[in-house]
Amino acid sequence: MEHRTPPPMGYHGSDGLDWLPVNLLTRLTTMSLHTHWVCFDCRKSFHYQPATKEAPRNRKCPECNKPMCDMGIYFEPPPSRAKKAWAIMDLLSRSGYRFPTEGSKAYVDSVLMETKRPSIEGVRRRIEHQRELAEGVPVRRVDKTTRKLKGRHRPITH
Repeated sequence: MEHRTPPPMGYHGSDGLDWLPVNLLTRLTTMSLHTHWVCFDCRKSFHYQPATKEAPRNRKCPECNKPMCDMGIYFEPPPSRAKKAWAIMDLLSRSGYRFPTEGSKAYVDSVLMETKRPSIEGVRRRIEHQRELAEGVPVRRVDKTTRKLKGRHRPITH
């Protein structure tokens, strides 16, 4: 890896990046500025520039002409044949979750999805649980000593 020496104190080059390693400089300048725009009806993802004041916020699907949703740069679209995965992504979208940063993707993967093959109802419950936590609503707990009673969980009521 080719390294360049850092600039002397007080030096301000033309772009200020000429001291970075070549591969990092290349990665910074070639990073994609396009986000995933998704059509949930067609189960397809398209790359367009993110929604800004200059760029349109309401894009139409080139195939079905229905509105698309900007899911962010870190969105990983499931295969088009995976109907359940697309239904979960549609649920996340309708609940306001997007993938503009690596942190948002990690949050959705670890907290909301929680397993490799989550159920739609399980994701819906976790979204509601996170919403209750954000609003400060007390959450019911399950007693660990009587975890199962005839195949059912018995919640503690205080």
